[in-house]
Parts: sequence; C-alpha cells; structure tokens
Amino acid sequence: MGRDVDQAEPDLLNTEIVDITGEAGRAAGSFYNDFESKEEVLAALAVDIGADADEIAGASRSR
Repeated sequence: MGRDVDQAEPDLLNTEIVDITGEAGRAAGSFYNDFESKEEVLAALAVDIGADADEIAGASRSR
C-alpha cells in the first residue's frame, strides 16, 4: 500500500499511483482508465495549469 500522502516526499519518482488516486478520491485501478503513467498525469496537469494561467491573464487584461 502507498505511503501516507502527508509523509510522502514531494517528487514524482517517489509518489505511488495509490497516493495520486487516494488524493483524488479515486480507486487506484481507475488511474489507468485515463493515464498510462505518472508522467502523463504531470503533462496533463501542466496543460491545465497553463490554460488556467492564460484565462487569468486574459481576464486581467480585459479590465
């Protein structure tokens, strides 16, 4: 079983899939329905964060 997320080291290589899915409130098996690897999750998060930043920047420019 994975480590307690509060005690986990903050790096991707030491994070277990069960830690990621546990934080998301999902079953570990469901991870592979959407992602093939932890690296793919990281890439998806980067895209989402970039989109959020673009949205925030656009909102502040329109004021």
